[in-house]
Amino acid sequence: MKTSKIIYIALILLLAGGAFFLFANGNEDEVNRSETTGESSAPLEAAIVFDENAYPPNGWTVSMAEAAAEAEASGKMILLNFTGSDWCGWCQKLEQQVFSQPEFLSWANDNLVMVFIDSPSSIVLDDPLVEQNQLLQQALGIQGFPTVFLLGSDLTPLLRTGYMDGLPADYIHHLETDRLGLDEESEANFRNGFSGFIEEQLKPLNI
Repeated sequence: MKTSKIIYIALILLLAGGAFFLFANGNEDEVNRSETTGESSAPLEAAIVFDENAYPPNGWTVSMAEAAAEAEASGKMILLNFTGSDWCGWCQKLEQQVFSQPEFLSWANDNLVMVFIDSPSSIVLDDPLVEQNQLLQQALGIQGFPTVFLLGSDLTPLLRTGYMDGLPADYIHHLETDRLGLDEESEANFRNGFSGFIEEQLKPLNI
């Protein structure tokens, strides 16, 4: 990896000051259900299989740069879903129980720009997309899947979460109301650092 990319990743982690990795709610038992290997610990009755001709799933984009531009223009929040779509059991449960449900998709259409940041086992991604996803994982300190980040339309960090038991309405309420509670300086530092990271490291990938 180029030195400049490492510098930007270190910058984002420094600007976040570690606070970006704190939960805004008390449901740590729920959001900490994540996987770090290729072995699923939460098998589904019927595993989700994505059609390679319909990838990413309905309502999602894979481009962080395009998502940031769309959010800025529309005023919508940005949801980053770090997932292992074809092997991570908790990721598949979150997709099946929440993200693929009509109630959530309807709400998301009005409120979110959703970015599918995948680390699949058998799905072959283009090299620039693999690089983008790896850079984002490193920049945001992703250690397990699923990890979900919610950003404002101006890239303000709002929430870090993951899988939660419950209905789509419960997850929508979680995204609408729970917040990290960072101070204004920390939020501004993150916005500036992450915006520069997108502009100089992700946009040139042309995803």
